[in-house]
Amino acid sequence: MTHSGDSSRAALEPGPARAVSERIRRDWVLYLIAFDKLVKGVGVAFLGIESLYLSYHDVHETVLRWANNLHIAPGNHYLREILMRSLNIAPSTLRLLGYGLFIYAALYFVEDTGLALRKHWAEWVVVISTGVFVPLEVFEIARHPSWLKAFVLTTNILMVVYLAVRLRREHRMRHPPKSKA
Repeated sequence: MTHSGDSSRAALEPGPARAVSERIRRDWVLYLIAFDKLVKGVGVAFLGIESLYLSYHDVHETVLRWANNLHIAPGNHYLREILMRSLNIAPSTLRLLGYGLFIYAALYFVEDTGLALRKHWAEWVVVISTGVFVPLEVFEIARHPSWLKAFVLTTNILMVVYLAVRLRREHRMRHPPKSKA
């Protein structure tokens, strides 16, 4: 039989469950970024599936059916724009787009998995792959500003800065500067 003092002391001792809990509490931002990459990966994969679907069906008819199901008025400006642009898309272009989207989704899933497993290389992949698009996002906001684009840009910048600072801190801990003695 255990004494009450033994059980309280056991609760204070580090154990596997406590170590996992501490790691999650310490790295919650990393897991949040991983979740963001997972959501984006699922969204991009869905767009890839839709592109492949459209490559084998009548794009114009499919867009009209979607508009009808979503109760979008036939005279809607955006619907007319999509219909006009869809007339010029070749099925081979849609297939190529779909395959490209699958590759992009795979990158998101690799980033997500690597971050969730707390892999150092994944942090570098996210910094590079996210940071490279920041100038394009700034350019796009300058051309066509919107709150959603500003939110996405801000989120991506925060991700890159957080991970870059984290990587720099880890590098300094692994390779402390040599003293000049």
